[in-house]
Amino acid sequence: MTLQRRFRYFEWVALIFAAATQLAWCFAAMQADWLVYASFALLLVFFISTFFTPTGTRNRLTLLICQALIICAASAMGAHHFYYLILFVLAAKAAILLSRNQMLLVGGIILICHFAAGQFSQYAVRHIHQKRHPVLSFYREEILEGDTYLFFLVSLATVTLLGRNLLLDRERRRAEEKLSAEVAQLAINVERARIAREMHDGLGHSLTSAKIQLELVLKALEENDVVRAGELIARGQAASSASLHEVRRAVRTAQHGVLTLKQSILMLIDEIKQQSPLLFKVQLEELSLAPKAQHQVFSIAKECLTNIRKHSSASEVELSLSRTQDGAQLTVRDNGKGFDKNSGSQSGFGLKGLQERADIIGAKVSIKSEPGKGSRVILSFPLG
Repeated sequence: MTLQRRFRYFEWVALIFAAATQLAWCFAAMQADWLVYASFALLLVFFISTFFTPTGTRNRLTLLICQALIICAASAMGAHHFYYLILFVLAAKAAILLSRNQMLLVGGIILICHFAAGQFSQYAVRHIHQKRHPVLSFYREEILEGDTYLFFLVSLATVTLLGRNLLLDRERRRAEEKLSAEVAQLAINVERARIAREMHDGLGHSLTSAKIQLELVLKALEENDVVRAGELIARGQAASSASLHEVRRAVRTAQHGVLTLKQSILMLIDEIKQQSPLLFKVQLEELSLAPKAQHQVFSIAKECLTNIRKHSSASEVELSLSRTQDGAQLTVRDNGKGFDKNSGSQSGFGLKGLQERADIIGAKVSIKSEPGKGSRVILSFPLG
């Protein structure tokens, strides 16, 4: 329902109030004459005008001016002071539906026409029906009129400002809703980019490995090396299986929406359990991270688990994610063979890649390992 249609109900309520009070005034204070009948006819014309809902700003301005003139003319011929409510509704309608300059124009027209109607009702029709106004001294009469117009002016300004504030609040809500929609769309785009990067890093690597293995199989078959061909086929099968797991994980993410870091790590652990006999001890807290930080932390956890599975010969892995005083901490520990950090043999563990990912999000990586005593990776990162 548009604002114009909503204002129609307010106009009807004000119209009923003016007609009812004027009718009561006629029975209590005076006998109805042709001027009062004309005022009721103008109220009927105003009622018909409320059914018009112009779309253009200029048409709205024209309709409001015509309605203000009709009501002021009706008030001049009838019970002048009972028409305030309708004029207030018109002022609020102008404040919300029109621009500032047009609102000021309508407010000025309402004020001038209301003053003219009051003067006409007070003086011009007195000789027609003296019962409308008791005989008052000039001083009392002027004071009463001045007080009435001051009250009307203040009320009109108040209604106009309130209507303008309602319009500004409505515009702010629209801007907030638009901004929320843009942020949601941006989050979706970021998540799509993250999935694309993960598929490029993981799936691309697995498919490339499978392609290389198949090429080597063809070469082994050409050399009639059946044993080596079988080994290469097994490797290619493992690479294809890893690719399939990457695709399934991406599809799961798309189906369930944006996953949290905890959900992503648990899903990764389930995939590793299907491919290796590793035992996991997991303690994960639910954290709220920005998409960029979540992607990097998850990639570091994935790289650590991949290194453990490929190189450490471990049987157990402990993985924890918890809050700290300065942010959060990810710890990955295994009971594998470990390595000597100073020997240069750690090149296959992707330690440089871990440090690069940590630098992106302002995190710190601590790697502790000794031969025969397993290894431990601690990632400390901010939550902001």
